[in-house]
Amino acid sequence: MQDLNDKITGGFLTALEWNEVPSEIQNVIEALGLVLSSGDLNQLGKAIVGYASAGPFYSETGIANAYVATIIGTKQGLHALSAVTDGAIVRFRPGNVNTGASTLNVNSLGVKDIVRENGDVLSAGDLDITRDIAVRWDQTADDWRVFNSALLTPLILGLERPQEILPVVLS
Repeated sequence: MQDLNDKITGGFLTALEWNEVPSEIQNVIEALGLVLSSGDLNQLGKAIVGYASAGPFYSETGIANAYVATIIGTKQGLHALSAVTDGAIVRFRPGNVNTGASTLNVNSLGVKDIVRENGDVLSAGDLDITRDIAVRWDQTADDWRVFNSALLTPLILGLERPQEILPVVLS
């Protein structure tokens, strides 16, 4: 879609330009998996809530110490990694507690080690089934680094007071 601000304030829109607006709206709604309906005038709102609430969350289907993460939902194009890039963030809830050193395979991009933020090997219980885990890709070290996901939570939730979030710190 092009920038239409100047045309709206001082010019006119051609039919082609005007048709781009509903096409963009339709793309947002259908990409979420909703079916267009003239009887539902809040579909765009529902789609926006769906996108905002999903974030980059992945389901985990591996076993203890060998985790496999796959993006959840129909919005895969927005958050799904198709290549691992430095700083990429993946959040997931482990299906099993780790018993020591662990690996992660995100979207079938390859098995890589999961380590602590400082590069140390994980200890038993660092990845727990009772809390979400956030990892960041470290391109230089070629591994996933667990980090304090509480620092990311305010950004995802749009919270104004991040101090209300209890941090998850690996001991």
